[in-house]
Amino acid sequence: DLIFNYDLDKLNNLEADFSKFTQYESDSELVNIVIESQFKLVLQGISEHYSGEPMLSKQTFIKALRESNKNFDIINHRHYKYTFFETRILFLLGVSLSENNESALSDSMLIHCLDMANFDPQSTFTEKLMIIKLYFNLSYNGHLVDDQEMAISYAEKGIEFCLNNHINYLLPGLFYRKGVAMMSLHDFEGIQHIKTGIQLLRICNQNDLANQYEKIARELYNLNEHTS
Repeated sequence: DLIFNYDLDKLNNLEADFSKFTQYESDSELVNIVIESQFKLVLQGISEHYSGEPMLSKQTFIKALRESNKNFDIINHRHYKYTFFETRILFLLGVSLSENNESALSDSMLIHCLDMANFDPQSTFTEKLMIIKLYFNLSYNGHLVDDQEMAISYAEKGIEFCLNNHINYLLPGLFYRKGVAMMSLHDFEGIQHIKTGIQLLRICNQNDLANQYEKIARELYNLNEHTS
């Protein structure tokens, strides 16, 4: 949930609860030492990420992965096997790499996470959200390096996945991402995708984000003021 939703209070509460649990839990069979250490490092890395310190969070997530893979190296990240939890750490590391302007390595890591994702129709709701999050971040990575075709491709895959699974998580952002990429390629049909993204945000009562998207689109693309 901390990956899918920015909630600093929830993070702080979880850190405190986990600290109390490990401090007072007397039955060692309930706590795997490696996973305990990884979990603490993940919470630390997320805190650093939220604090705008991507270099610190990158190093923390690498350290977390090295708890079980002592020789873990980001360049050779495809050579290792990962637990379900470690695939989440790999995703967070990929996001940190993107924020550190290591886009190619970030793309490779996020695509690897996508390759390991569970696309089975019976997969859990959380697993489906993870797939959508990966599509969104890969589309955003395309935007960052001005690879608009990449941005459109992953946005379209994310939109299709959302619609097929009846999930609206990040759907507004995916439409917006696709529209911005199309406009960057001088395909002015992209304006409709931008408007769709803004309208979906308003339907979901995310008016602050809708206003932010609308303001950017109006300044950059002369978006008609009446988008709602």
